[in-house]
Amino acid sequence: KRIILSTAFGGSLFGLSLVLLKLFFNHSTFIDGIFWTRMGFALTPLFTLLIPTARHEIRASLNDSSSGSRTLFMSNKILATFGFIILYYAIRIGDVALVNALSGVQFVFVLILALIVRKKLGITEDASVKAVEYKIAGIILVALGFLSILL
Repeated sequence: KRIILSTAFGGSLFGLSLVLLKLFFNHSTFIDGIFWTRMGFALTPLFTLLIPTARHEIRASLNDSSSGSRTLFMSNKILATFGFIILYYAIRIGDVALVNALSGVQFVFVLILALIVRKKLGITEDASVKAVEYKIAGIILVALGFLSILL
């Protein structure tokens, strides 16, 4: 029961953040919207560095990581930036609920890519029949939610 309440609360906050983002885009330019939302996302984690234990763990993890994993991490962040710009543009020109529902399609691609490259990249993705069935059921529920918005 606690998991369901936490999930519903988190989903509600996420939905509220998207509605506020749309309002922000409606009252500013697209570039201003991207700039100020990204500044918030970039500056907020800096508060974590005020905690000495967190700062030490971040430094230790950076020192212990290989150059290959750092390259993968930076590549991921660059791709995520392009993805967010496209997502923000879609929110700017369209309906927030529809854009959010369509973004659920990403999980189909994540599942397919994880199953394809998990051994090569050392991803520990549970590929048992039961786990894949649960993931497919989740994707179907997202698709049904998307269809309910369209109808």
